[in-house]
Amino acid sequence: MASVQTSSYQGRYLKLTVTQTKGTSEQNYSTINWTLESIGGIDKYYNIYNYGVWIDGTQRYDGSGLKTKNWDSYAFPAAKGSTSGSFIKYHNADGSVGNISFSLYGSVFVSGTNEYKGTLSMESIPRYAKVSTYTSDLTETSVKVSWSSDANVDQVKYRLTVDGSTREWINVETGVNKSSGAYIISGLTPGKKYKIDYDVAIDKYSTLSINNLYRYWIGQSFGTMGTTGIKIGKMDIDWNNSSNPETAFAAFDDFNNLSYALSQSSHIGQHFNIRAHFAVKDATTAPLNPIFMKNSGTMWVAESGTYCYYYQRIVDRSHNIATTKAQISQYDSSNNSISSSCNIELEQSREGVLLNLNNQGKTFILRLIRIKIETDKISQWYVDVPITGNAIIYDNGVSVNGYKWINSTQSPEVASKTNIKALQDNDGMVKVFELVQNADDAASQKGVCI
Repeated sequence: MASVQTSSYQGRYLKLTVTQTKGTSEQNYSTINWTLESIGGIDKYYNIYNYGVWIDGTQRYDGSGLKTKNWDSYAFPAAKGSTSGSFIKYHNADGSVGNISFSLYGSVFVSGTNEYKGTLSMESIPRYAKVSTYTSDLTETSVKVSWSSDANVDQVKYRLTVDGSTREWINVETGVNKSSGAYIISGLTPGKKYKIDYDVAIDKYSTLSINNLYRYWIGQSFGTMGTTGIKIGKMDIDWNNSSNPETAFAAFDDFNNLSYALSQSSHIGQHFNIRAHFAVKDATTAPLNPIFMKNSGTMWVAESGTYCYYYQRIVDRSHNIATTKAQISQYDSSNNSISSSCNIELEQSREGVLLNLNNQGKTFILRLIRIKIETDKISQWYVDVPITGNAIIYDNGVSVNGYKWINSTQSPEVASKTNIKALQDNDGMVKVFELVQNADDAASQKGVCI
């Protein structure tokens, strides 16, 4: 709680009190409550000059601009009494939030414009469990997978993709109620390429509540770890009549296109209906200015060659709300710009690429575009990574923090709309949104979001 009050005249003064009510870990927002009081005084009524309340950069009382209330209006704040209000303040992905600044204006009896400033120290909201995995004890026919979490889980399972063919899920443990473990995947064939898939998959009869469910990427040295949003697969089939359920497995694009927000807090009901509360300020206008450099945090496993990187920041893939494509600058390990060219020479089994997004805690879909420059042709790839506030990501040539590069023969650039200031849901339904096109919220466009 924090409060400020004006100077008094004959014992009469104005007092503003601001408090925080923390939401749940699922909500990840706080309610900011404020109360303005007109207190004390010998007489019942006083002239109150140039009063107003600003909290967190927005005027909360009374209307627009400073107001004056004469004593013979017999109304608050010339009369004793109080008024109050509240608003929602969203926290960052890690539960933190900046302090709230506020100002009370007002002068009792004597005309003047006086400002009284205060700060509300905000408390963070505890976040949900963090899960990490790593492999070890690799042989020609087996691999050990270890996992750990700061909360207990009750089921562990995996599935393999072998030379592009996805196998069925295999239960490792059920009803375990523990926070760490390890298991051996055996029976592997030498020379085959395997991919271990940890994404969430649901059918149309499932319901799923998501609370800070992120991917955790650990660098080669185990000294760096970053979070990104998840991707969900859906199995839109009739289980009783389907002879091959795997053929109906597909990406859940309605979720994945907004994964940067929905991985924090959302609910998926039957028939893949999504409900969530989220808002994105400065949707496409805030600068990003990413850089990239060689780094030993990951190993380059793609072909050696000369590469160049570009990026777009996407807020709504369905409506192409994104920045225009921009080149990423190359820096050296001492954080010095190498040249205006973004060309970088990469060698197989040597250092991979670190990308510093200079992100400052914002969330969005990052579209990376990578071009390989050769004498007789140019090859290009793209990948969409749900950024959940982290600033550092890594490219090993095959994937960026586990999100696989997609080879593209067409232009991978998203046609962009850049005049959007904010994106938020309406009444908790993600399928309905409001796009605010200027800072005053004077003009907006409503429609279907996903």
